Amino acid sequence: MSANPALLEASATTDQPRVLPEGYESLAAQPELAAAWEAETASRQAEAQKITHLLEYRDRRLAEDEQRLQHTFTREAALKAIHHQAAVLLGVTDHEVRRMLSTASTAREWLPHVWETYCTGQIDFLRVQKIAAGAGDLIETCSGHPEAQRGLTAELDAHFAPVAPGENKNTLAQQIRDFVAHQDPEGHQRRYERAKNHRRVDIIHHDNGLSTLRAVLPTMTLAPLEQDLHAAAKTMPRKQKLATGTYTGEEDVKVSERSGTEEASYPNRMADILTAWLEAGSTGETSCAEGAIPVRVGATINITVPLDTLTGASEAPAVASDGRFTIPAAEARRIATDPAAKNTYYLTGTTANPGGAQRAERIVKVGKKNPLTGLTEGTEAHASATSELAEQILALPNLLETSSTARFVTGNLRTGILLRDKQCQAHGCTEPGFRAEVDHKTSHETGGATDAENSWVLCHTHHELKGHGLLPEAGPDPPGQMAQPAPDAGSHSLGQTSPDPPPAWATADATCSDAA
Repeated sequence: MSANPALLEASATTDQPRVLPEGYESLAAQPELAAAWEAETASRQAEAQKITHLLEYRDRRLAEDEQRLQHTFTREAALKAIHHQAAVLLGVTDHEVRRMLSTASTAREWLPHVWETYCTGQIDFLRVQKIAAGAGDLIETCSGHPEAQRGLTAELDAHFAPVAPGENKNTLAQQIRDFVAHQDPEGHQRRYERAKNHRRVDIIHHDNGLSTLRAVLPTMTLAPLEQDLHAAAKTMPRKQKLATGTYTGEEDVKVSERSGTEEASYPNRMADILTAWLEAGSTGETSCAEGAIPVRVGATINITVPLDTLTGASEAPAVASDGRFTIPAAEARRIATDPAAKNTYYLTGTTANPGGAQRAERIVKVGKKNPLTGLTEGTEAHASATSELAEQILALPNLLETSSTARFVTGNLRTGILLRDKQCQAHGCTEPGFRAEVDHKTSHETGGATDAENSWVLCHTHHELKGHGLLPEAGPDPPGQMAQPAPDAGSHSLGQTSPDPPPAWATADATCSDAA
């Protein structure tokens, strides 16, 4: 959802207006909210002053003892002592002070515009932390290349200093993740490879008969498991029979003494399903309560891969179609060309708004055959692929032009809407499409059509707000979408287009001339 220049004015002491998203302009007229924004801005400015004083104290102490702190270990010990002193004064932990000053140091040195935005109260420290973490990734993976470090962090700083005030922490985190991965794909690949060394499983036993399972495992293993658990929990009955002598004191479980059943919450059902799958595997049914634990059927994971990445012209990463995660280019190519993966291929033609945010205009289903199979390889691969895929985008039926007389959105229409919207369309919400609902903007009962134009993805919470008339309708651009970094010179990646001139896939003549 695009930002609107409606402002929630602060007082003259803070002088930092709040930019409100489209549909929320009326908040600017609420005096209590204006006062709350004024207090929030003042609090941010006071926090920035506090951190600045701590940085100055650290720098002064290190400068005073510069001669004594020539050895690295001695300097590290002095820093720990400074952090401890500040922690005692503020009544927090040493770790909190160390993390706070580390983030502030990165922002002050590498992200001057973001730091200024924070010091003037336009963003909070949490947003600074997220942008500084992105800068830290760029700095670390470009170690030994100071010009690259400065160039990449400067681009990050210039892009997100004006963007951050209008985004919440969830959408901002996704945008930073995608920006860093696109700007430094080689670094993204290195981080991906290094992360494999951190895979692990921890089991912590408690004294109440339960244990905590913590696992760091490959995303492509856990992402479909996550979707399977949610899908199975939705079909599992809420009321479950209790075993003889069972006692439960959990607040979120309602027990009926007469019926001997419990009303299992959604998280309870997910836990029961995972337990059954762990105990008996996922190939058969396991009795539980009144029915059976649903069999794991295998979720479909959608990833969006740029054409340049598929042809090897770029190392830009792929992104989960619902925005949950990114995948390095090499892994994306492996998945896309794996004959055992049973892939279903879709092609998307996008346009960009003036701010650069991408919007799907056409989504077509190619089927099981890889659309790149048989195309020219080598130096002509990209031009050939662009021409061929553009023809397919124009020739095949557009899923976004599908309609139905039925009330519910199903089949190819539902798939197209989920691929288009990715996430809940309420401003600032990042709930993925598979956990959300496809809703009619104008209800079916009042004559609203069951088509893509009249449908959008909403999570359960925002769907409920919309049902009560308390949710502004989304604008033309999906929330949380950002302008991707411009492709290298000579790149013709579909989806990296601008509204003027029209994208290659939109004009047959343009496609033919490009192919020539």
